Amino acid sequence: PRVLSIDECKGNAAGQKYQVIITDSENKRILDVLPARTTPALLQYFYQFPMSERRKVEFVTMDMSMQFRSVIKTIFPKAHIVADRFHMIRLVQWAMERAYKAEQKRLCHHSRMVKSNKTILTKPYEKLTEEELIKREGILHCSPRLRCAYALTYAFSKVLRFKDNANISLALSTWIDLVKSADLPEMNSLVKSFTYWDEEIKSALIYPCNFERFRNRILYINTRNEKGLALSSVHVLSRSA
Repeated sequence: PRVLSIDECKGNAAGQKYQVIITDSENKRILDVLPARTTPALLQYFYQFPMSERRKVEFVTMDMSMQFRSVIKTIFPKAHIVADRFHMIRLVQWAMERAYKAEQKRLCHHSRMVKSNKTILTKPYEKLTEEELIKREGILHCSPRLRCAYALTYAFSKVLRFKDNANISLALSTWIDLVKSADLPEMNSLVKSFTYWDEEIKSALIYPCNFERFRNRILYINTRNEKGLALSSVHVLSRSA
């Protein structure tokens, strides 16, 4: 396929805790579900296909996994690696949640208000009702640190809207500088992650291929239920003799 996606999923095939889904995301088809996610297992699988077939792969979308990236660069040296947008967003949301939990413990006298309105902080700003906006302001008023974490999360949602390389590069570097200057312990790890994965993140915003993670999850469950085993017999790449 032109666009290949690789994703890990939790299961129990062949006694392994994690399996790997290989997907033709452009045509929305599962190609294979591998029983193990180890580097030797991945290399052995992909080396079944001749280089002539592997050269046809132009994009590979994946989690921000150093293991996957190393394998993909070895097997598909000409393909663009595209970071999974869902994973990028999830990293920022997790950082926001860490800041939220830290402040919830510290602001014990406001804990009920903070805890009961958590979803307001994760709901897109544009979709908040007038009542929710008032509650959101009340929560953020209690904690300058939480306000800062919220502002950084909101700013990242704006970064995702850029489509051209020049604006994406500027927006990402500006956002990373904001995270650095904020110096929130719960969000500092984002600086390293987004700097290390700079090119793959930019590719995720520039190229129109995306990883349909939730659809893959459903297809994976259906495959297991129908066949009793986390394996698919569909192969689009041609194996070498």
